[in-house]
Amino acid sequence: MKKIADVKKVLLLLSGGIDSAVCLSMLQRQGFKVTTLSFRQESRLNNMPEVLCARAIASKFGTQHIEVNLTSVDELIKHAPNIRLSLGGQINNCPGITTRGAPMSVSIMLSMAFMHACTAGIEEIAWALHADDLQNELHHRKVLRLITLHQDLAELQAQTRPVVVLPLAIYTKQQVVSMAPEYGVHVSETFSCSDPLDGQ
Repeated sequence: MKKIADVKKVLLLLSGGIDSAVCLSMLQRQGFKVTTLSFRQESRLNNMPEVLCARAIASKFGTQHIEVNLTSVDELIKHAPNIRLSLGGQINNCPGITTRGAPMSVSIMLSMAFMHACTAGIEEIAWALHADDLQNELHHRKVLRLITLHQDLAELQAQTRPVVVLPLAIYTKQQVVSMAPEYGVHVSETFSCSDPLDGQ
């Protein structure tokens, strides 16, 4: 039996979708003590379906769950009706067809994750990006650059350097969906703006 001090802690960005739910179960089975982090917006583009699924998933797997309300951040972009604070591929990734993500959205998400990790003594931050999210070489390079920049900022400001891990990076979306039952996750428990059964 592991002593409490020996259990490695990880912070997982939890969207309420199937990818992060499977990632949560996977991390727990690997022996991690998982804290989950989600983001709520209640203004122009309500993401409450995702939030409610994230709450239920966190409860089911017994994590310490943190939910940050970003509604007030919309004040910074309310002058631009076709731009939303998009947190995802990222995390909550269902923007409307006529909207595009606001600049710095992902940085807001990562900054808050690093803030909590640095102050809670958590050494790893898990981001449930899968192989399909990273198949575009330019996008893959941008993701890695974003991760490195935020790790550098954390080290500069907090004298600690949590590591971002991508546990699902070797799996396609279809593979993640097919793995879900094995990890105790049912599609109906999650929220997606795509069809999780065909990976689109």
